[in-house]
Amino acid sequence: MLSIQEVNFYNSLVEKNLVGKINCPFDENDIVVSKVNSKDEVYFECISCQTSFEVGIKVENIIKTTIDKYKNQR
Repeated sequence: MLSIQEVNFYNSLVEKNLVGKINCPFDENDIVVSKVNSKDEVYFECISCQTSFEVGIKVENIIKTTIDKYKNQR
């Protein structure tokens, strides 16, 4: 499971154009924001279509691997 800290770190890399953004499952050009539910679980919401979704294990592994890569460069 992803933590909000991991998502925020990944999003900071997205803002620096170092990695690809997390896309809406229905339209990759829409804006997606991260949120946390009452159980402290991270999920994402598309602003345009108002769809809430969780990333799958593949995307979660990409995020975690990317974070490890960039943290080790410090």
